[in-house]
Amino acid sequence: MGRTVAVPPWGRGGTMMDNRVLLVEDNGLIAKLWSRKLEDAGYDVHAVSDGEEARRAMRQWCPRLVLLDVWLPGVDGLTLCREWKSSAATSGTKIIFVSAFGSRRDIEAALKMGGDGYIVKSPRTASELVERVAQYLGTNVTAPALRSGVM
Repeated sequence: MGRTVAVPPWGRGGTMMDNRVLLVEDNGLIAKLWSRKLEDAGYDVHAVSDGEEARRAMRQWCPRLVLLDVWLPGVDGLTLCREWKSSAATSGTKIIFVSAFGSRRDIEAALKMGGDGYIVKSPRTASELVERVAQYLGTNVTAPALRSGVM
């Protein structure tokens, strides 16, 4: 008997029309601000505040991209990324870490776990998120060019 692997509704490769973004951020104020920015740009955002909620949301909601904080209650973002990138059902999901920790060591650790990108939180992060999500998903969003940040 073979193992059944859930395939997201948009398939393994995703489509330009799928705009589901899972936001995993334990700071409620930041989560609301970022969600609003992304929703205003046309993205379908589901926000959760801890690692266990993120696991459930990934299984049930099948996002195309995850904005993932590193330090979370319960399960940390690095562990979640490693799990998701090693699973056939979620390995194609883009994962962008968003963290206040921005040393070369922090960024390298996140990318080593399978992260597709890393954004260091700053006062301009909310404005930058839409452009970065559009860039990673290959969607067209009219916005100013990126000014800085780690890819």
